[in-house]
Amino acid sequence: MLRDRVVRVGDFLFRSMHVWLLRHGVIPIHILFCELGAAIGSAIAIAQRRMTIGCSALIFHGLLDYMDGGLQRTAKGLKISLPPYGSAHTVIDKFSDAILFAGFAIGGFLGIGDRDGCGCEPFRIMGGIKRLFSSRAMFV
Repeated sequence: MLRDRVVRVGDFLFRSMHVWLLRHGVIPIHILFCELGAAIGSAIAIAQRRMTIGCSALIFHGLLDYMDGGLQRTAKGLKISLPPYGSAHTVIDKFSDAILFAGFAIGGFLGIGDRDGCGCEPFRIMGGIKRLFSSRAMFV
């Protein structure tokens, strides 16, 4: 329900951009390959622990992921015929998510392939917070 509202608001805000892109010959598969490039760039930056660049590219990846679906919906609403790309979208979308996951793993944020060999910092911090607020630690 909330997702539907967010999609409707996003479609309303980006509709003129979608129409402009469709008029200039951009189809969703073009945006899909840009999304893959953003995922690769984000994964490389995150693996090198350059979080500002990596998270910025990750937000850009999410925006492009929204844009290709919005472009498809706008084309369908305007009755513009586009080449089918359903299976390619699914494969490339899952592949880009796997690339992002690998970037976090190589960067040592998942405890897999950690450079220091002493565990993952974010999970150690969360464990410390959990111990701090556990009932036993509160009354000792």
